Amino acid sequence: MSSSNLISAGSAATVMPPDPAEPAPLDIRGLIGGLLRRWKLIVAVPLAALIAVHLLLHVLPPTYQSAVQLLVFDPHQAMSGVTGERPASPQDFDTVAINTEIDVLKSASLSQRVVEDLKLYDDPEFQPRPRFSTLLGKADWLGLGLATAANRLMAALGLGTGWFAETPPAAAPPAMSAEQRIATAAAILAQKIRVDRSQFSYVLAVSATSRTAERAQQIATTLVADYLKGQLDAQRKTLDQLAMWLEGKLSELKTRVAETQTQIETLKAQSGLTDTGKGSLKQQQIADLTTQLTLARADLNEKRARLDQARQLSQGSGSLLDIPEAASSPVISQLRMQQLLLTQLEEQLRAKLGDRHAQVLAVAAQLADVNKQIQGQAAHVLGDLQNSYDISLRREQAISESLNKLTAVPSDTAAFVKIEQLQRIADADGKLYDAYLSQYNEIVAREALGSTTERIISPAGLPTDPIFPKRLLFYIAAVGLGGMLGLGLALAADLLQTHVKMGTEAEQLFGYPVIGNIPSLPRQRSRRLQRDGNRGLVRSVATGAFSPVNEAIRAMRVNLRLSNLDRELKVILVTSALPAEGKSAVAALLAASSAAAGQRTVLLDCDVRGRRVSLEFGQQHPGLTDLLVGKAELSEVTLRDPDSGCHVIPAGSRMPNPGDTLGSRGMAELMTRLRAEYDYIVIDTPPLLSVVDALVLATMADKVLMVIDGSHSHSDSVTEAFRLLRPEARRIAGIAFNKVAPDQLRHYGYYGAYGEAA
Repeated sequence: MSSSNLISAGSAATVMPPDPAEPAPLDIRGLIGGLLRRWKLIVAVPLAALIAVHLLLHVLPPTYQSAVQLLVFDPHQAMSGVTGERPASPQDFDTVAINTEIDVLKSASLSQRVVEDLKLYDDPEFQPRPRFSTLLGKADWLGLGLATAANRLMAALGLGTGWFAETPPAAAPPAMSAEQRIATAAAILAQKIRVDRSQFSYVLAVSATSRTAERAQQIATTLVADYLKGQLDAQRKTLDQLAMWLEGKLSELKTRVAETQTQIETLKAQSGLTDTGKGSLKQQQIADLTTQLTLARADLNEKRARLDQARQLSQGSGSLLDIPEAASSPVISQLRMQQLLLTQLEEQLRAKLGDRHAQVLAVAAQLADVNKQIQGQAAHVLGDLQNSYDISLRREQAISESLNKLTAVPSDTAAFVKIEQLQRIADADGKLYDAYLSQYNEIVAREALGSTTERIISPAGLPTDPIFPKRLLFYIAAVGLGGMLGLGLALAADLLQTHVKMGTEAEQLFGYPVIGNIPSLPRQRSRRLQRDGNRGLVRSVATGAFSPVNEAIRAMRVNLRLSNLDRELKVILVTSALPAEGKSAVAALLAASSAAAGQRTVLLDCDVRGRRVSLEFGQQHPGLTDLLVGKAELSEVTLRDPDSGCHVIPAGSRMPNPGDTLGSRGMAELMTRLRAEYDYIVIDTPPLLSVVDALVLATMADKVLMVIDGSHSHSDSVTEAFRLLRPEARRIAGIAFNKVAPDQLRHYGYYGAYGEAA
């Protein structure tokens, strides 16, 4: 055994058992060790995932994607308006407008046009796949009987019969019509089209996916081309409708202008009004005076309104200072500024000096004078408004008298007025005709150019790599997820393991050192030794036939001695939590090893109920119980094993309450006597969880050794056994693992390799 298994006295003395009511602390080193012991599982899971993904990638069909970048609106080339509308602006292409264009690109009608252009209705990728039941039926036609087997399985599960057709149909299902195939292909194509808007721009990315790179490129290119063609057709249709409407308007306006000019010429001829380029002299005078009269009356009305407003303010609760003329007067503005400053000064002086102070009265007098000046200026402004109104009134009257003199003779007045009206109508129709003609010419030019606001800025390219599946990503995901799954399974297996863990994990779990690890014997030799029982194991230790077991027992004795350096160690109590963990065999091996080392050793069988040692060494011989009740002497019950030289005291006769007998004063006296006669005393006791005998005898021992079956013992039972021994915890030397497989020992680093003695 390696030196790492030798537990020093100091470490044994300082290790305290944990409280069984509290959960054991997480052991990071033990957890890492458990993961390292299961490295094969951790490696196997990601390797299996990698293989599965590799096979899956050979089955999955690839998917290619091709994209076109489309500019739906260019703010530097805004479209001009028609029929008097304003030109298109970036505000017209807001989020709603962009989303509308996206919906048009994803519309069913556009997908159907692409299907017809590329004849996708003949492509199996764009047709529905056969259903599972149809596949089973087709397989049945080949004589495989899959549908029959599926129906039998459904019937066995209690789900009825007739799920799948067991015989081929009498006639093939009717084929889909051309319209149905086109509609189906368009619906599938719509799912393979994606339109995304580039952030903060008018650019749309139109992408299409397919199982082949060439087909994806064709779909993306044709889709955008059909979209642009549709936009151009819609624009041309709109322009045609506008052109037809404008043609009608132009024809109507042209006719109206010609008729109006004819009427004007007729009236001029009838009234004798000569045309001097701008009409007759009288007409020109009347027109000028009419214009002047209109302006004079407008000015008079404005001044009358200002004067009325000023009078209302002066007569009412308002102030003349509120009218615009007073507010714009620089003199009044300056006086009001002085008024404000004097008012503030007066308030400050009144608050500081009082109402009767000379400075207050002086400031008040100045303020009154300023107020008087302001009122005087306001009255002056009112007078100016009155004078201005009077002047405008006399001017309007003068112009009106002059116009009345010119129009006093009604010979051509009516004709003149009629001509003026017709001329205004003709001028208005002419202007409208020019505007409509300009718009008509613009529409004709746009129809000839045939341009739209949309244009392609990046055509569809031929994809080289599929977008699905991404092989590298799949492999990385398989390794990553498989590694995490493997670690999780290994961690779960380690955490959920109910068997007692060895080494440092056991020491941290139970709080006591591991004294020894006894390996299991090879299978063939184990079968041979089973016939001899413990006598065969004792003989093997005495003769040194099996060096691994011999070395393990010798190391255990050394560890027991090191665990109690402050006093001589003589009495070792060997027990276990449950039966069949090999405590009797460990006790016999320990006694045999001590005797072989030259120490006077006695093996005391206190397991009165199990009597394993007694059955091997003295089945019909009187023993311990006979000695304690006074039926035999010590020399009569003591046997000597010829193979090992160890003395053995069998259990003796059966009794109803062996626990009381083992805890009696006679047992204490016997132990005192044995301490005087022997160098080493090994006590084999019943399991702790079965009876209390071991707990009673623990008070008489120097050290207690807990034997654990390393192959199948559970930690809960061992924890409970240590809890029962808590009153005598200071006597517990540690743990001895029995029946430990060599591979398990190597995993925990106890032995590099096991070799048998020659």
